[in-house]
Amino acid sequence: MRLDLRRTGPAAFLPHIECPNGFVVFKAEKEFTPDEIAKLTPVVAADEYQKARHDEPISYRIILLERALGKSDTDLRDVFLSAAFEAEAVPNEPQRQKYLALAETAYSSFLAQHASHDWDWWVAALRQAEVARQRGHFEDARRGPKHC
Repeated sequence: MRLDLRRTGPAAFLPHIECPNGFVVFKAEKEFTPDEIAKLTPVVAADEYQKARHDEPISYRIILLERALGKSDTDLRDVFLSAAFEAEAVPNEPQRQKYLALAETAYSSFLAQHASHDWDWWVAALRQAEVARQRGHFEDARRGPKHC
C-alpha cells in the first residue's frame, strides 16, 4: 500500500461491475431504492455520462451517479482520488492532476468541517498531505492539515 493508501498488487486492479448501458454498480444491487434508480436512469442516458465511458476513468461515472443522489464533493473525496489512481494507471497525467486537484479540495473541505480527530479525519489528513505532495505543493504537504 502506498502513502495515499492506494493498494498495490492484484487487488489494486479489481474491476467495477458495469452494465451494458454503462451503469457502474457502485454499491450492492439490493441497496438501490426505486427512487435512486429513477434519479440515476436519466444520468446514465445523458450524453455527458455516455461520453465519459470513453474519455474518463470509471470512477468519474461513479462521481456523476453519486452527485445525482445528492452527495457533495466532500463526500466524494475518496472517489476523486480513485479517479486519479485510474488516470495514473493509463497513464494520463493531465487527467490525473485534474482529479488530484479535486481530491485535494475535497479533503481540505472535509478537514475544515470535521472537528473530531477520529479515523476518518486522520485518513483525510494523510491523503490530503500525500495528494499535495503529488501535485508539487510541497509546503502544504509538509505543513499538514490546517485544522489540527
